[in-house]
Amino acid sequence: MRYMQRQKLLVGLVAGLTIGSASALDPNDFAVGWPLELGAESAFYDIPLRAEVYRQARRLEEMAVLDANGEAMPFYRVVAEPGPATESSVALDVSPVYRTQGGEVIGGLTVGATDERVDVSLGLPAEPRAGIVAFVADARSLEASPIAANLQWNEMDQPFLTTVTISHSSDLDLWSVVGQGSVAALAIDDTRVRHRRIALNGRPGGYYRIEWASDTPSPWVLEQLELISSAAPDPTPVEQVELEAVPGPEEAEENALYFDAGGLLPVRALQLQFANPNGWANAAIHSGNSLDGPWDLVAARRFYYRIDFQAEQVRSPVVEVAHRAARYWRVQPRRPLDEGAVELQLHYPQEFLRFAANGAAPYLLVGGGLSTEAGPDAVLGQVWNQLDEPISVSAAGLGAMTELGGDAAFVPPREFPWRSALLWITLALGALAVGWMAYRLGRDAFG
Repeated sequence: MRYMQRQKLLVGLVAGLTIGSASALDPNDFAVGWPLELGAESAFYDIPLRAEVYRQARRLEEMAVLDANGEAMPFYRVVAEPGPATESSVALDVSPVYRTQGGEVIGGLTVGATDERVDVSLGLPAEPRAGIVAFVADARSLEASPIAANLQWNEMDQPFLTTVTISHSSDLDLWSVVGQGSVAALAIDDTRVRHRRIALNGRPGGYYRIEWASDTPSPWVLEQLELISSAAPDPTPVEQVELEAVPGPEEAEENALYFDAGGLLPVRALQLQFANPNGWANAAIHSGNSLDGPWDLVAARRFYYRIDFQAEQVRSPVVEVAHRAARYWRVQPRRPLDEGAVELQLHYPQEFLRFAANGAAPYLLVGGGLSTEAGPDAVLGQVWNQLDEPISVSAAGLGAMTELGGDAAFVPPREFPWRSALLWITLALGALAVGWMAYRLGRDAFG
């Protein structure tokens, strides 16, 4: 009961500090609008910012939330800050599993444990060994469930790409597959690439077995298994958008490809996507607010690739970047690339507009245009961030986008130039007054 009373007091405090900012606006002063679908009844709602919102309202100052009477509701943007790195890893030694010359897989694994070490050994038959068919790692000390594995293997002269299967067992008898993916060691465009991470649906403790396709070049020897765990229970949802190349400026950089995001997406990661198999590029990526620049370096020159080989495929990892809100992007490759074969993929966190429902439903999110009455309410954001206790917020869904004022919302209104007219009227009256005085003086002098 006391909690509910405190909630009502906090809601009243925030609403009281922001309600004075409401003003009536004409929806047709904005290019487009989205009707809001409200969930549970609440004093505050969060509106998801989709890519189309960023593209239609290219700045936060072009957005407004209107009630049924056209009054603007106070709002501010809830910025999704990236959490701290939560990955932890443990490196495990591996033991080989052999196959006999007769083709039988040796399954007699035994485990011996002391206070100092744990040994995994094999009951080998008398006949010679013909080859290694798997590796086993002892993970009984692992307390978390791994989400990925990094494989470290020996240096090999020839490049390769193969499929690796990782299984888990609690007793070295019954095994279940917990991950499968491609690993590769490639030499492309004077660049050596090692693709060694595999996603896992792992389990704590027990043992992990690593097997690979039979056509993997010999001798491929696994030297270490690194199991990666994460303590992040609720990661920020990530949206992504693929951009096709657009015509560049008249004085475009040689080999450069240009991309238009249509709005200021809060980009946190990016990737080059190749439509054709076996595509690659050494490239630097820049961002800017105009195709003519200036350009800021986002990702220094690095190697991006997509390799398809014998029904397997590997891609370069996503490149994490600092928060970068920019509309235009430039990819500067070392060699020419076909525009139609490359897309720029941008990753950005899901952010929201939080507004106070101080008016009458239904509500409408509007965006795009030259209205000077739109934009966020600084008071609401400041008050909210200083609260000692949280206030419940409900979700608001975005309905289908509808056109309001359209392109006319970006045309400056033709207002009568009252200031210039007043100045000219004042000058004309002054000239008349001077003329009248000259006339009176002349008449008196010659009168």
